[in-house]
Amino acid sequence: MLQGLPCDANGNPLHPGTKPPPRPLPETPWEPYANGVQFKTADFLYRRAEMSAGNIDELLDIWAESKENGEDPPFQSHEHVYETIDATRHGDAPWKCLAVTYNGEVSDPCPSWQMGEWEVFYRDTDVVLTQMLENPDFDGQFDYAPYIGLDKAGKRYWSDFMSGNFAYRQSVCPFHFHEFRS
Repeated sequence: MLQGLPCDANGNPLHPGTKPPPRPLPETPWEPYANGVQFKTADFLYRRAEMSAGNIDELLDIWAESKENGEDPPFQSHEHVYETIDATRHGDAPWKCLAVTYNGEVSDPCPSWQMGEWEVFYRDTDVVLTQMLENPDFDGQFDYAPYIGLDKAGKRYWSDFMSGNFAYRQSVCPFHFHEFRS
């Protein structure tokens, strides 16, 4: 029976009242960026200005020529910008791509979609869920275990996925459930 008890990284139940281990701190507050200037530059070039790779390289070359304050530009090239952005973990799961083709009977006349190969881009739901659970901003903001919600009169109410019948039926014995009264 699933009980929704806190457990360690290996799935072993923790003793009641055990605090979770501290989260590992990043090497710098800007990880994987070297500093705030590098983060702000990448954000501006990629997200806000949507600058092309060629223009990024040209800007970085100009920046490198004007080293009046003795500092190097925050990036060496557009590749360096993209690699650093791709290494950013917080709040993102990497995109994956799956190529699909139609493998059923081809009709006559044949629509073009039946002959093409199509790319489906998606994010791994396990990675997305893991990142949500690791994010302290979500602590206490959603239910981790199924429950049955009852109002003061004892009438059942539904408020989110974990209060629904599907989640309940998939995870608990019908004789053991969490009951919340509002």
